[in-house]
Amino acid sequence: MKKTTYISGIICLGGLLIAACSQQQLQDTAEKSAIRPPLKGIDVKGDLYRINPGEKTSITTREGTTITIPANILVDENGKKIKGKVELSYRSINTPGEIIASGIPMGYDSAGVNYDFISAGMFEIRAKAKGKEVFIEKGKSIGVDFASYKEGDDFSFYKIDEKSGKWSYKGITKPKTNEVKLKKLDRFRDENMVVFDIDYSTHEELRPFHNLQWICLDPAEKDNPITNEWVAKERWFEMGLNVLDKEKGIYEVYLSNGVKEARFKVSPYQMDNESIAGMNDKIASMNETVRLKKEEEQRIQFEADITRNFEISSFGTYNWDKIEKEVAAGNLVVTNASFNIDSKEVAEDMNVYHFSGKDKLLSRVTKKWDKLLFNPNETNKILVVLPDNYVAVSDPNEFTKAKNSPEFMFKLKKRGKKIKSISELDELLAQK
Repeated sequence: MKKTTYISGIICLGGLLIAACSQQQLQDTAEKSAIRPPLKGIDVKGDLYRINPGEKTSITTREGTTITIPANILVDENGKKIKGKVELSYRSINTPGEIIASGIPMGYDSAGVNYDFISAGMFEIRAKAKGKEVFIEKGKSIGVDFASYKEGDDFSFYKIDEKSGKWSYKGITKPKTNEVKLKKLDRFRDENMVVFDIDYSTHEELRPFHNLQWICLDPAEKDNPITNEWVAKERWFEMGLNVLDKEKGIYEVYLSNGVKEARFKVSPYQMDNESIAGMNDKIASMNETVRLKKEEEQRIQFEADITRNFEISSFGTYNWDKIEKEVAAGNLVVTNASFNIDSKEVAEDMNVYHFSGKDKLLSRVTKKWDKLLFNPNETNKILVVLPDNYVAVSDPNEFTKAKNSPEFMFKLKKRGKKIKSISELDELLAQK
């Protein structure tokens, strides 16, 4: 529960500093795998955690996913319990660019009918001990409270067979609010932020702000209210704000009640990103403490707002997905699609992706796409991954032409620049 302390018009808020986990990508080295990253040297990075398998372990990833591993359930290939340290690797795959870069197949076959997935997020989890693969004991499971960036209660849980590329249905659970993220934000504010009831009219550079929040700069100061309870417990009748370094945005707060007084250094901090535009440029850019705190807050804000929970009994790659169903509601049109790039037919084994709306991505590995479904009211794009990290992209107007055509040849143009990163790929897909 959030704790709020009042100091005669002063409210102390704050937060907890969370250490970021070291990042390390775990590659699947199996010779035969349906998972084939299409971009050379570009893949989704993951996190590596070292755990003691003899103890119950709870891990929270940078996106806000919580992994709970009961004690003594990790075994080797012969079913013998692991005694030494275990390296647990985890990576989440959320954005369209990450899905493409991962090379994970996104098609689903049910009763001989091929469907396309719409992902609410994927994750890959593996474990090794002394370089050898580790397994979950038969009849046991670990809990994954997966941080998802896509809302909706119609997503089911699947696991892929990495050799065949086929997905198997595992079940469904309802999404819930990411309480871990909310607690982190509360703790961040409780440990760092303070609000004063002070007349700012005498400080020209502070006039653009309303309900200005501050960072207490030096926790070691004897009067700092974040770390000194007596300051919070006193009732103060006089408050003042003195400029120490206007260029860097460093001020001294003065509190007095006629018997005691307190002085400590603070610097302005806006939780609202939109308010930063009104801040004195030198305050925003030169105060290193404020910059670092802002980065820390942004790391917490990056975490997903909702989670989806499931118990898994084996390591591997999992997906929260739904099959495209909008056609039943009349939102989609369908065409049998084929593709050419600069007037040349697409090769049979090229990766063809359909991107629509803000973040919906469907994919197939074929030069033809029977029953390509799309919403003509959204921005749509076809992308094909070419050798040497080049891509070809369609013009959005191609979908306007295809709207009333039972069969349509989409014309794509090769992009002149290579793809150098996943973020560049996401930016390209988001362009209208």
